[in-house]
Amino acid sequence: MIMKTSLHISNLSIDATSAALVFTLSLGLFFAFEPAVTFGQTDEFTVQASIAGELSFVTTADDITLTPAIPGLTGGFANGSTTVAVNTNNPAGYSMTIVFDDVTAMQQDSGTSTVPNYAPVGGATPDYDFAMAAGEAGFGYTVFSNTNAGDTDSAFLNNGSDTCGTGSTGTLGKCWFNAADATVAANIVNRTSPTPSTGATTTLAFQVGVGANPNPALPTGFYTATTTLTITDN
Repeated sequence: MIMKTSLHISNLSIDATSAALVFTLSLGLFFAFEPAVTFGQTDEFTVQASIAGELSFVTTADDITLTPAIPGLTGGFANGSTTVAVNTNNPAGYSMTIVFDDVTAMQQDSGTSTVPNYAPVGGATPDYDFAMAAGEAGFGYTVFSNTNAGDTDSAFLNNGSDTCGTGSTGTLGKCWFNAADATVAANIVNRTSPTPSTGATTTLAFQVGVGANPNPALPTGFYTATTTLTITDN
């Protein structure tokens, strides 16, 4: 009897152990194959927008009539100016060029005569003063960046005295220039940063000088230079 009882208890222990093992395995399989519901999840994504670059004239140049009228024999000077404003959000700023429709920029409206392009003494470097000897005539221009003198192309900057193409001073009415071929675009502004919201302003001044008894003679009448300004992002 004792032996039979002992064997019966052993069978019960084995059954209990097997049941516990089955339960443990079942619980492990449940967590292995069922979605985790007790932990948070993340979903990261981006939102992107594009800001387009803009470059435009806020204020465009006006037509100019140089004054006063120049006596054809004794000579003299006629002056005029216009102001433009440019707006850009380009971090590197913008550049501006000037070009004329004709090789000799200023053409007689009703005739074939021309006012010669102003020829700086230094050739490619503007003259600090606009000088005109007897028997000569010339048409030239200069530029001054009102918002920031440093925006002016370096050719039109001066040292504050009598030399152009050097220094950091922009002086309206100084550093006069024109190219031998006025149809070749010349740089006049180089700004290296965005402009204020109201734009960056630049003044362009033009001048015709006629020395006494110009040769060839300049017939009476109006003379016109058709001019184009172009702006591009740096």
